[in-house]
Formats: sequence, structure tokens, C-alpha cells
Amino acid sequence: MVGRTWLGALFLFLVIFSISTLPALAVTAAPNNALVVARVLKVARSEFPGVQIMAQILAIYELEGTAFVPQGQTVTLEPIYTRDEKGSLTFTKTTVENLAAYYFVPGDIFVCELRYSGDEKGGRWWATRIQRFSP
Repeated sequence: MVGRTWLGALFLFLVIFSISTLPALAVTAAPNNALVVARVLKVARSEFPGVQIMAQILAIYELEGTAFVPQGQTVTLEPIYTRDEKGSLTFTKTTVENLAAYYFVPGDIFVCELRYSGDEKGGRWWATRIQRFSP
């Protein structure tokens, strides 16, 4: 009798677990990562170092997977910064490289590593290894 109760509880747990995780597993985007060359179209600054950059992709070089953003597309991206457990900015290599994005102006050309985080319902574009390009 105890064996049947335990087996029934295990079955119920597995069914509930499968149903609760199915939507999350079904719509997650594939890993993506690419180096892009882009032109700044618009800059929206908030409290330092917060910034959103609307940029047009001029060239893309795949690092993994397939091209996930076509050349010519406009994206709104945010730099990646590292923070400590209190939420304060830490001056790691990643943070220092990406601080330059705060000072971009429309027309600037830059190179960055671009990632998309989300699924087909929505997500965000993240940028790291940001470098202004000087012709």
C-alpha cells in the first residue's frame, strides 16, 4: 500500500513538473553571439552608466550558430556591466570596456559582441566588448 501511494505521488510530481516547464523549454531562443559593426542612430541615457543605443547593423560576423540579426536591421541594445551583490558597479574588464557606450552620439560607428536574450515573444539585445571605430 505504501509503495502504491509513493509511486502515485511520484507520477503526479513528474506530470506537474513536465507541464510547468514545457512552455519555458519550448520557446527559448537558441544561443547566439556575433561580432557586429553598427552605426549609432539614437542614444537614450539614464543615470550613469545606463544607456540604450538604437543602432543600425552594418556588418555581422557570426561567432556561434547562424546569423540572428540581418545586416541593415535596426536594434536597440544595452551594454553589459558587472555589479556586486549590492547592485553597485564593479570595475571589471567587461564594465570598463563597455562604459564608452554611454558617451556615444548619433553617427558614431562601433564594433561590439552582440547577444540576444529572450524568445520569439520578446527579449533584449545586449552588447559587450564595445569599441568605437575611428576611420
